[in-house]
Amino acid sequence: MYEQSLFLYFYTLNLLRVSKSFWKIISIVLGLGALGVLVHRLYATFSIHQVQEIFQIIVQPNSLGYFFLIVILMPVNWLIECWKWYKVSNVVEKNSFFNAVKSLLVGMAYGHLLPGRSSEFLGKIMFYSEKNKSNIIVLHFVNAAFQMYVTILVGLFFLIMYYGSNLFSNQYFQIVVIITMLLLFLVSGIVFYGNKLNVLKKFMTQLDFNIENTLKVELLLFSFLRYFVFILQFLMVFKIFHPEIELNMEFIARISFYFLVTSVIPMISVIEVAVRSLIGIFIFEQWGMNEWQITTMVSIIWLINLVLPSIMGFIIGSFYIKHFGK
Repeated sequence: MYEQSLFLYFYTLNLLRVSKSFWKIISIVLGLGALGVLVHRLYATFSIHQVQEIFQIIVQPNSLGYFFLIVILMPVNWLIECWKWYKVSNVVEKNSFFNAVKSLLVGMAYGHLLPGRSSEFLGKIMFYSEKNKSNIIVLHFVNAAFQMYVTILVGLFFLIMYYGSNLFSNQYFQIVVIITMLLLFLVSGIVFYGNKLNVLKKFMTQLDFNIENTLKVELLLFSFLRYFVFILQFLMVFKIFHPEIELNMEFIARISFYFLVTSVIPMISVIEVAVRSLIGIFIFEQWGMNEWQITTMVSIIWLINLVLPSIMGFIIGSFYIKHFGK
């Protein structure tokens, strides 16, 4: 995933040097490509019968309230992320919060092009000046590192807390812990020493940013807050299919394992829901839930948190490209 992102990153830098007309064509092609991938994913994941079954479950009186809360938490989730992006992007270019919202939503739409949503920056940079696009690309990855840091940190904490007794007896567990700690170490480097990325200036002459320590603390706090919103959304969707579930340490632990695994594995777009469902089955089936229930839960969260904002991003992006350069 990172090699692919790096290649795309430098390829994009070259594109930034071409004319606006050519960049407009590239934006249209990438946008249509991302839309095509999303449509294919929806078509490959859901049949008419599956959609009908999900709808019948959601409209049940005891399920409708939980579903409504899941939907309400979606804008809360993304407004937190928009605020983080607004704050970090303002390090290099003063812009409105509304512009940051548009940038993030279009970025989500373009994120369907590559595994791990590593192509999001292609949409984000459309809303920033030519001279700052290099900075915005780097800051996109720095901002993402803060959320990844929280995901790995919490996941590793519960991994050791709940299964620490296996640390010296289970070789596979030792490998998982070591790999997770290495990932945490790498992401920590970006989080705490992100300003050092200015060394890339020899490749990108316009690269110049400085993230204050107070902003780093703010980004971390909002990343933890967003993580908690994710947990609440999963609690609500569990309540639809498993009403006995409670918000306790075991629930948070299993959800943190799920977030950890789904975050570090690069998701290939066309099979993302299937992979997420498989991971969910492995982690949650011990609660007496069948594969169909778990797959449906994962699909609902994916549709609400990723597909709906992406559709808004495609609409915003199409209007922006239509008036590009005017």
